[in-house]
Amino acid sequence: MDALKYINSKDIREYLKRINYEFNSLETAWLIAQCYSLSIKEKHSAWHSVIDTMPDCDVTYGVWGENVDRLHDILKKIMDIQNRWLDEFSRVEENAFYEYSHEHKQDWRLGYLWSSADSSYDKCYEGMIRGVEKRSNRIRYCKIRKNVIDTDRSIICYYSVDGKLIDIDRHPTNDDESDYFHFFEGVTVDFPVPFKRGDIVRCVSTLDYHSDNDLMVFTDESHRSIWKQLRGYYIDDETILHEPSHNNYMNFEYCSEESIKGMDKILVSLSYYLKGKLPLEVFLRDYEVIKLRERLDDTISDNILSRVTMGV
Repeated sequence: MDALKYINSKDIREYLKRINYEFNSLETAWLIAQCYSLSIKEKHSAWHSVIDTMPDCDVTYGVWGENVDRLHDILKKIMDIQNRWLDEFSRVEENAFYEYSHEHKQDWRLGYLWSSADSSYDKCYEGMIRGVEKRSNRIRYCKIRKNVIDTDRSIICYYSVDGKLIDIDRHPTNDDESDYFHFFEGVTVDFPVPFKRGDIVRCVSTLDYHSDNDLMVFTDESHRSIWKQLRGYYIDDETILHEPSHNNYMNFEYCSEESIKGMDKILVSLSYYLKGKLPLEVFLRDYEVIKLRERLDDTISDNILSRVTMGV
């Protein structure tokens, strides 16, 4: 089974192909789960292929490693749970309504702004798609939520910008459903990556929920939790922070210097410094110059906007 095609990052995909990396059953199933180009239906088809063509194995999972189960059984239970939730989501109920939301690239808070209520899923889906067509370049993904009146029951389906159903979540869930729904978050999968200290990398997935440090200068890998993370420097306002990225480490690719704009240009100079190609005093000078230049550009832009607004 070709597991390489489920890797989101082209650079990591090419690297693992080059070193002839051999994927086991759990790694393949995990890659399928986090592949953002697959719909739920396509993920289920790929998991069935894992069950049919790859060996079964014991899997220890959970934050404390408290659960042990057979991988094939786990995949079957995950698919069963998702199918039951999908049936519930599409079932017509008189006391239910639907609403949609768009998760924006630049401001995650806008994802909490929901549309007015629709009486049917079809009307809600049409409204969601119309919204995407107006501003597709600013949207990361979309959501439709089914709410049941006078209960705390709700189901959220996640969609790519082209309208493909890619994930589902239900509230509340029982303990058994929760264990399997969060299964892939509780397993450790450690693939080698090609990045070296000082490389500039960017998270390429629009579905990662954390975009605050999607562009960074890589330094090393972090294993402080059960999840492997890439650690590096990134810009937050005018501050350089160094910490692990919350984004999926398999979603990072090399980023060209030419594509970096604004305050993030500091990362280019920092990259050269970390690779030993630039003295510390030159990097510090670049940092101050870039920061000053960006402040000046912002001031000029604000003045122009003010004059236009006042009709000057």
